[in-house]
Amino acid sequence: MTTRNRRFSPLGSALALGAFATVASAQGEGRTRIDTTFAFNKGGSLDLGIVSGTITVTGWTRQEAKVVATTDRGWLETSFSSSRIAIEIRDRDWRGRRRNNDDDRDARYELMVPIGTRVKASAVSGDIRIKATAGEVQANTVSGDVEVLDATDRVVVSSVSGSVHAAKLRGRVRVDGVSADVTVEDVVGDIGAKTVSGEITIHGASASQVRAETVSGEISYEGTVEPSGTYEFNAHSGDVRLRIPAGLNANLALETFSGEINSAFPMTLQPGENIGRRRGKKMDFTIGSGGARVSVGTFSGDITIERSGRPNKEE
Repeated sequence: MTTRNRRFSPLGSALALGAFATVASAQGEGRTRIDTTFAFNKGGSLDLGIVSGTITVTGWTRQEAKVVATTDRGWLETSFSSSRIAIEIRDRDWRGRRRNNDDDRDARYELMVPIGTRVKASAVSGDIRIKATAGEVQANTVSGDVEVLDATDRVVVSSVSGSVHAAKLRGRVRVDGVSADVTVEDVVGDIGAKTVSGEITIHGASASQVRAETVSGEISYEGTVEPSGTYEFNAHSGDVRLRIPAGLNANLALETFSGEINSAFPMTLQPGENIGRRRGKKMDFTIGSGGARVSVGTFSGDITIERSGRPNKEE
């Protein structure tokens, strides 16, 4: 049985969830609290929304969900079933109009769910942390930090003002920020990373498609370069540093207006080019027999290509 779009009450929720749920609630001084554990299917989904507060989701091996949620103002609007959990906060005045303020400033969601659960979480002014769910994740906040650890298939993470950290990912990854630093680590799959004012760090990547772009900040990439892959790095105001395996075959296109270009790899240049340090130059050259396409551009920054000790993915 499922509860849908209703104001939480201990009795109503307990009856709706049936014998598989245990619900505890405390209400007073404007506070509403849910504390419940019930059977939940592997591969189920979460849809969590908050204005101001924190959201924490952790995966575990049990085939049940544990939900603890509190808010100091308004009420928790919930929909619980064995395959889907949805939580939002509602607050209306006596005329039934939605208040536009920070009445849920102290709201907090803490969930334990089966590994493989799909997670969608959003916040206006709050932090989001999702770990060990090993499923699809979509997490975004306007003002706050976002961290996603151990997710698979499709991962989309964003923050307008805050830091973004995503690690231990398998699948397609997209990470965006506006005034935010972006860090992506230990990824197997395609990567897209973008921020307006902040640094982008991608380490431990095994990807055939990578695109990283920042307007004001540095870009650092360490990972494989696959023979048929495409890798694009663009920074308007900042350095770009790549640490890629020795012995690879790639075609590189590097361009900087007021910076320097340095490469630790022997280069086969196009006619008319010179080997060595170049300032304010566009350079197209080949490493090995060519193959992968790597393009790097920065207006006012240096470009550095280094060898890493990490083996490249076999052709």
